[in-house]
Parts: sequence; structure tokens; C-alpha cells
Amino acid sequence: MKSIFDTPISCYRNVKDNVGTVTTLRDFLFCDQYMERIKNIRTLADEARQKSLKTELPQATISGTFAPTRKAEDLVTHSRLLCVDIDKQDNNDTGWLDDLKYEWCHIPQILYAARSVRGEGWFVIFRIDQPEKHKEHFEALRRDFAHEGIVIDRAC
Repeated sequence: MKSIFDTPISCYRNVKDNVGTVTTLRDFLFCDQYMERIKNIRTLADEARQKSLKTELPQATISGTFAPTRKAEDLVTHSRLLCVDIDKQDNNDTGWLDDLKYEWCHIPQILYAARSVRGEGWFVIFRIDQPEKHKEHFEALRRDFAHEGIVIDRAC
């Protein structure tokens, strides 16, 4: 069986890049080329500077490959994956946000979860069975998380 991490996705040089290249989820998630930059971002006290430096890092469309641009209508192949972002700023009253990794390892629908670039939030990857219902899956996850008191970013 092919590993989930061999799934093709589109990757972009930075937040402004709109024409990506195809890579695998493995190559995007486990690339250590940017680790020093990420560690540096996490040490900065200036939030504006953190956000600015974050925009210079590679970005990916976890839900598939896109061409010629990353607009929804340019989807070439859906990956059957859905990624949600959970930002600290939207969940300030959730003191246990930092401990979610201990809960998530027991939820089989979660394929991967990691800290966001700034280290304060999370991004979580799920497999979906019906990629043609991507928005419906997202809304269902948003409701499920809200039921647990967690706000997920709608912009992801």
C-alpha cells in the first residue's frame, strides 16, 4: 500500500507565489531545509516580524495539485486530504490547546498534526472519502471542533 506521505501536492516558494510545483506530502512536511528559519521565527518576540518572515517560507496546498494557479477552480487532482489550521489567537481562552497532541494521537481520523510555523497553533491533516464534498467535510470538522470549544481557521 502506498504511504499517505507519497501523496502528490502542490508547493509554492512563498505566500506570494501562485504557480507551484508538484511535490509529495513527505517532501513538504519533512524537509529540514527551513528548520533553522522556523526556529528563528519562534524565538522572536515581535509578532509582526514573525508574521512577515513566515510569509517568506514555502506554502503547500495539502488538498491536491493545482495548475496553472492555486485557485480552487484550477484543482488538477484532489489528494483526498483536508488540512485545518488552529490558531492560538482564535483560541486564547482554550488553555489546553498546547496539550492537544496527547488527545490527537488517539483519533484515527487524524493522519498528521504539527505545530504551526510560529509554534503557537496547529495544523492537522485528515483523510476524506469524498473529495467532491471537500467543503462539506470542512464544515463538519469545523462544527465538531467548535463543539469541543476549538475554533479552526476558515482561511486554510
